[in-house]
Amino acid sequence: MKPENLDRFYRFHSLIYDFTRPLFLPNRLKAVKALNIQPKDSIIDFGCGTGYNLQKIIKINSNVNIKGIDFSKYMLKKAEKKVPLGQFFTGDIKNIKLEMKADKIISSYVLSMIDDWQKAILNMKKHLKKNGVLVIIDFHPFQGKLKPLYPLFNFWLKAHGVYARDEITGFVKKHFKSVEEKKYYSGYCFLLKAKYPLN
Repeated sequence: MKPENLDRFYRFHSLIYDFTRPLFLPNRLKAVKALNIQPKDSIIDFGCGTGYNLQKIIKINSNVNIKGIDFSKYMLKKAEKKVPLGQFFTGDIKNIKLEMKADKIISSYVLSMIDDWQKAILNMKKHLKKNGVLVIIDFHPFQGKLKPLYPLFNFWLKAHGVYARDEITGFVKKHFKSVEEKKYYSGYCFLLKAKYPLN
């Protein structure tokens, strides 16, 4: 989905996001816990939306430096109210530049909504320290028992500008020393934890 379309899309969805997304965006808390948050960690949420991840991070450890990036000013207004300790930036996650490198970066159900997802991953990598950790959770093509239902689900995703991608893991492996992947609910979603960005 193009950035300008994202902004229009979330102008309405920001009003209902926190009520509707728990139904079909599972395991975001698992993604947060996969960061293995430590005191004084610097953490960036690429595509932070209404601040769900950052709110959970603070509950785990409030002694952290957190930043959120999102293209939608409507979503960020919600995040700023929910997470007053955070710093928030309006911008495109593919090319935004913050004058810092983080210990941890998280991105949940974001890459499936943008066209040039490879560029977004490379930009996240640029914002990580040498020993940094990147955690991604997103949609994945169904496997196993749910596979026959995937064409219908995929049609629904595409109608909302969302594309489940199974090539993300392979791309990340080219740019990080250590990559772990877990799939959930017959491939409905996957969680990726990448450590040590390569030059």
